This record gives sequence, structure tokens and C-alpha cells, in this order.
Amino acid sequence: HASKIQKVISDYFLTQRIKAKTEGSQYNTYVKQTTTLHQILVSAMKCKQTVDSGHADGGLHQIETFIDLYFDTHGKEHIKQLNES
Repeated sequence: HASKIQKVISDYFLTQRIKAKTEGSQYNTYVKQTTTLHQILVSAMKCKQTVDSGHADGGLHQIETFIDLYFDTHGKEHIKQLNES
């Protein structure tokens, strides 16, 4: 699962979805998104290296943070419905 998370973040979000911004509030959002994605990548890496469940919990928290930064209300509702299934 950790490897799949790393692949999706690297191949999809960082290379296709998150576009570099250079100024204003869009730049701040870009920095927050890329920083959060990096933290998720590190958590996934640590999950592969150790059995400490704290890394998985931290990764899940960072995923929730990214959802709030990236998705609009409609997207968040869709994710919520997927989780309930």
C-alpha cells in the first residue's frame, strides 16, 4: 500500500495535477500542497521501513490535510461517499 501511495503522489499529483504558482495566495496553497505531499511520501517510506503504526497514523493525518487543501466541497463529499462504501 505504501508503494502505491508513493506512486500515485509522484506520478499523478506531483507531475500532472499540482501546477507551480509563483505569487500570492496561489503560491501559498502550492507550497502547502507540495509540502503535505512530501510528508505523505516520507510517512509511506517509513511505513515500509518499520512496524511503528505511528507512521501510518501520521500519513493518514497528512492525507486528510491534503484533501482539505486540494479538493472542493463536491470532491470532499465524493471522497466521503467512497469511504462509506
